[in-house]
Amino acid sequence: MSDRKEGSRVLFLSAQGDGMFGVLDRVEENAFMGIKHLGMYKDGREQPEDELTRERAGAMETYTLTESAGGTDLSVAMDVSDTEAASFKKMFPEAFAIVKKLAEQSR
Repeated sequence: MSDRKEGSRVLFLSAQGDGMFGVLDRVEENAFMGIKHLGMYKDGREQPEDELTRERAGAMETYTLTESAGGTDLSVAMDVSDTEAASFKKMFPEAFAIVKKLAEQSR
């Protein structure tokens, strides 16, 4: 959740409302979004810093849209450990399918 404005807070939450929070580091409308991770979010609020938070704080996640012959491509780059990368590789195909469906509906 976010207003998608540079400098604003952003939340990445599960269906249970837990997840991560960060700040929109750089935004180029309809082209690029860079998110700096700041910490964990649980029970409706930002959590105090702990070891995991210190390890992840400042990690970047970027989303880039590029035009191609077949439409628009979405690419993601993330600063994550190998363990986290395996988890995201499982989550992202489902998430990207939802993004694709929403984008195609708005045409």
